[in-house]
Amino acid sequence: SLALQGRAGSHRLFSTADATELVADVLLAQQKLLEQQPQVAEKIARAYFAGVKQAEADRGAAARLIASVVPRFRDELKEAGTRAALDWVKWTNLADNARFFGVNGSKPSFDRVYNQADGIWQSYPDAKITDRFAPASLRNDAAIRALWGAAQAGEKVVREEPKYEPKVAETGKPVFTKPVTINFASGQSALDAESMQILNTQLVPQFEMARAMYIRVEGNTDNVGNPKINQALSEQRAKAVVDFLVSKGIDAQRITARGNGSNNPMASNKTSDGRATNRRTDILFISGAANGGG
Repeated sequence: SLALQGRAGSHRLFSTADATELVADVLLAQQKLLEQQPQVAEKIARAYFAGVKQAEADRGAAARLIASVVPRFRDELKEAGTRAALDWVKWTNLADNARFFGVNGSKPSFDRVYNQADGIWQSYPDAKITDRFAPASLRNDAAIRALWGAAQAGEKVVREEPKYEPKVAETGKPVFTKPVTINFASGQSALDAESMQILNTQLVPQFEMARAMYIRVEGNTDNVGNPKINQALSEQRAKAVVDFLVSKGIDAQRITARGNGSNNPMASNKTSDGRATNRRTDILFISGAANGGG
C-alpha cells in the first residue's frame, strides 16, 4: 500500500485475494513446544482464527485496531489506508490451513511452497546455506489437525473453494501475460516430453499458488502457410495445453483455450527469429475479482 502511494502510476499486479498462496504466512514454533505443550499451540491457532472471523465481520473495526497498535500502519498508512487495503487482502482461515498442511486429504501445499523458496535461495550467488531440510521434517500439522478434526466433528467447517465462472476465463482482461515456449512438431498439436516438463515446473505451481485467478491459454503462429490452417492449429495447440493442465488438477472451469492464428504477432514475420517468436503460447492470468468472477 505504501509503495502504491509513493509512486505515481503504479498498480497492484495481484493480491493475496487472487494469489492465495503468494505469501505463505505460518506461525513458527519450536518442535519441543509443539510436542510437549500442544495445547498451547492449539490455543494460539484458535485465537488467530477467531480473530480472522471477527475481523472479516467488521473490517472497519479491524482497520481501527491495526492502525492504532502497529506503528507503520498508525504512522504511515493511517486508518483509511489500512481499511482500503483490507479489501484486497485474504486472511487465512482454518480451511486454508487444512489445505496448506494437507490435513484435509489434499497434497500439502507447504511442501511445494518450501521447495520453491529453497530453490530460489539456492540460486542466489551469495547464498550461504549450509543446512538443508526436507519439508516433511519441518512441517508439524498437529495443532491444525486437532482444530480441523474438532471443527469437522462439530460440523462447523465451511469448505471455501473458489467458485469459477467460465466466462471470466474466456473474456476477462488479463492482469499479466506469461509467454511460454511450448514446442510442437510441424503441423502437429501433441505435447512432447520437454513441453510437459515446462508446464509441470513453470506453470502448474503458479496456478496452484494463484487459486483464485483464471487462466486463458492462447496459441499463436507465424504467418507462413494457409491462414485457416494456422487458425485451426493454434486452437488445437492451445487446447492441448489446457487438457494437460486439467489432467494435472487445474479446475476446468477456470481455464480456457483460444487460438489466435497469426493475428497476434509480437515480432516481424519477415525474419526467421521473428517468426520463431510469433510461434508461441501465451498464458494469461485473469483476476476474478477485477472481472466480476470468483
